[in-house]
Amino acid sequence: MTHWRHWTAGVDVSHWQGDIDWDRLARYEVEPDKRVRFAALKASEGPRKRGASPYTDPTYRQHLEAARRVGLVVGAYHLLRPDVPGDADLEARHFLGVAQPLRGDLIPVLDCETRWLDAADPRQAVEEILTWADVVHRALHCWPLLYCSERGVRHLIERSEPHVVEPLGRLPLWICYYRRGATAPKLPSTHRTWRVWQWTSAEEDERAAGVESRGLDFDWFPGPAGALPRIGRLPALDEG
Repeated sequence: MTHWRHWTAGVDVSHWQGDIDWDRLARYEVEPDKRVRFAALKASEGPRKRGASPYTDPTYRQHLEAARRVGLVVGAYHLLRPDVPGDADLEARHFLGVAQPLRGDLIPVLDCETRWLDAADPRQAVEEILTWADVVHRALHCWPLLYCSERGVRHLIERSEPHVVEPLGRLPLWICYYRRGATAPKLPSTHRTWRVWQWTSAEEDERAAGVESRGLDFDWFPGPAGALPRIGRLPALDEG
């Protein structure tokens, strides 16, 4: 990494990581003198089949309490399943109820994986993303981060038209781009800038970082920890 000296390191985790030694993870140096300073934790997921209820990650609460205890800036994310027609409004409210975000937490993240975007109707996918984001915005007065890859957005455009997908550019971007040695991620055509970069899911790092499972996502924020995108004024979650 060329610019990492000026950046802040973080991780994102879910139940797939298994047991986590958060004390050890908070001491882990992603690069020399660059310890993990923030963590995004999976709180919920959209229904896995039509008519089912949204899923709650069973490790969210314990991860949240442990990450706070060791001094990390924390936030929550929701995995969208646009391939299963559902109620994005319901999913967003379920997420807010599970995550229970606080002032000063990272702004919420909407995880849009390429494989689920590829399996969905492009117009439906975009509509569900924007609906979910609008509910969170009304509740927290901040737009959630959109987690996706350049390829995922490109495939939506290829299967529809650019104007259908362009509205995604309203959301700040958490970009997924894995390429060792890259100094910047490849962005989708909907965005000119990014806020957070998931740059690796390396299997050789997780044991040293105190994580049980294979694979651990590391992220960069291009600035100091004090500038991380966080929730400001927090009204009641049922507002609006």
